[in-house]
Amino acid sequence: ESYTGVFSSDASNLPEADTSSRLVEARLRQAQYLAGLGVWEWNPVNDDVVWSEEMFKIYGIHPESFTGKGSDYFGYTHPDDRATQDFNIRKSFHYVTSVSHRAVTPDGSSTSIRLDPQKFRIIRPDGSVRTVMGDAVAVVDKDNNPKSMLGTLIDITDRVIAEQEKAEFDARSSAAWRNPEIRL
Repeated sequence: ESYTGVFSSDASNLPEADTSSRLVEARLRQAQYLAGLGVWEWNPVNDDVVWSEEMFKIYGIHPESFTGKGSDYFGYTHPDDRATQDFNIRKSFHYVTSVSHRAVTPDGSSTSIRLDPQKFRIIRPDGSVRTVMGDAVAVVDKDNNPKSMLGTLIDITDRVIAEQEKAEFDARSSAAWRNPEIRL
């Protein structure tokens, strides 16, 4: 037995779709730049990581010196924050396997989107410490094995410093009101 099929496709829209796709991608890069928002994806099976341009800026790393491996992540994470970050990653994969309402993709993998931003510190190659806020979602295959993790990161160092300075000023102001001999 043999089967014969005829497939037809109107390719006239392909250039338009390609242009539209490039425009969407350019808009996304511009939005990430304006917001200072880094985007990353990690494959825990082979430890490959893909970073957006903003991620390199946040971490102070040149793209050519980037290994593209997730194992480098903890090397950049402040030592006091590593255990918490390791726990958060494990928790994300556990959460997506234990939740009953989750999004399932066409290939059978699934994820659960819940906001759980985490504040932690990173150490740049120049030794400077930055405070960042990140969030991520874990994706598992149909057998609940880790498949990938997709996340965002933003540098909040300036905001943290401003909050600390305000708190210090408020404390001095309060002390000055209680004791007029104290100067601001």
